[in-house]
Amino acid sequence: MFRKPFLASEPAFIQLIVFAGVFGVTMLIALFIGYAAVSMGFGVNFALNPDSINNYSDPNNVRALKVLQLITSLSMFVLAPIAFSRLVSRSPLQFLGIKAATSPYQLLVTFLLMALALPMINAMAELNRGMVLPDALQWLEAMMQTAEEKAADLTEAFLKMETVGDLLFNLFMVAVIPAVGEELVFRGVIQRLTSKLTRNVHAGIWISAILFSAIHGQFYGFFPRMFLGAIFGYLFVWSGSLWLPILAHFTNNGLAVVLSFAIQNQAVDPTVEQVGAGESDWVIAVVSLVLTGLGLWVIHRRRQPEFAALHAGPTHDPKDTKPPPQTLEEEP
Repeated sequence: MFRKPFLASEPAFIQLIVFAGVFGVTMLIALFIGYAAVSMGFGVNFALNPDSINNYSDPNNVRALKVLQLITSLSMFVLAPIAFSRLVSRSPLQFLGIKAATSPYQLLVTFLLMALALPMINAMAELNRGMVLPDALQWLEAMMQTAEEKAADLTEAFLKMETVGDLLFNLFMVAVIPAVGEELVFRGVIQRLTSKLTRNVHAGIWISAILFSAIHGQFYGFFPRMFLGAIFGYLFVWSGSLWLPILAHFTNNGLAVVLSFAIQNQAVDPTVEQVGAGESDWVIAVVSLVLTGLGLWVIHRRRQPEFAALHAGPTHDPKDTKPPPQTLEEEP
């Protein structure tokens, strides 16, 4: 007989605090291991020379950064939620939503939904980039622009691909790991716990979507990424399975990697990456929005109401709930 997980009956607020602690400790351990690994494997010491992290002109430095990214992502976004799930449930896979089955029909609709959503996402990103803060916040805007430029430079360095091997590695690093790991964290754990904390599934979806976008640290892509997070959240609630948002996340990131590879190898026109973002592309963006909504409606039609109820229900695992002991009434 397995012992009841010690966090199983704790309120969602306590569980969130514990998860934040697990996530933070895992991050520190991952950074320590990652810095040691790249120091031994590539002769790069990011701890003693932090400025070298921004040196993307050195191929050896970029390779070291990729390894560091893999180590930290696997630790923070895969190991942390799995470890935490064992503290709250006897069925960790069921708690995270990765034990539930999905139909091929749902998978196909999700893939098409995300592919057709790209012009809409591009249009939202273009609108987001055009936002200007008030004069009193110009200092903040300057900081955000600097952070955005650094992120763009890092992305460009990571996505330089010459061979099919480079493409496959980047698909694993940029699409597979984030799709699985970030969905485990933001939908599998944070969305479920915030839904239970607020007793509102929609609040849980949007809170986790905001946190999902904020952790990327890119203000000029904040709103489209938040919207993507909300799409992933509704796919999770309506299907009852984390595999749908994982597929949606992978499709979004994977198509970006494949398009980048095709553009670098002159297989497609570079403008295809910005379809929907041009001034004359508003019709394409609107059609994309309508088709995205249609895809979500198709998934919604086959929703599982009982999963949505569980999503915002009690924080304990039903398997860990025992009926109170019965006592015999004394005879008069």
